Amino acid sequence: MKAKLLVQVRLQSGDTVRTCFIDNAKVKTGSKVTLKNSEDPKRRWEVLEVYSEIPADQIHTDWHAGGL
Repeated sequence: MKAKLLVQVRLQSGDTVRTCFIDNAKVKTGSKVTLKNSEDPKRRWEVLEVYSEIPADQIHTDWHAGGL
């Protein structure tokens, strides 16, 4: 069974810019997307840039950002 592919994208909605992984590997620059598990799942985001695909099982969800 093939691993699910995620693609890293840079998104913009209003003045907010966000970089994240989404599960739509066919998304293109200029597309509009929603982020179903975000703080506002109905908010529409424009795709500014699309980066490389990565298998979902290679994403580290146990990392935490922040200082020491």
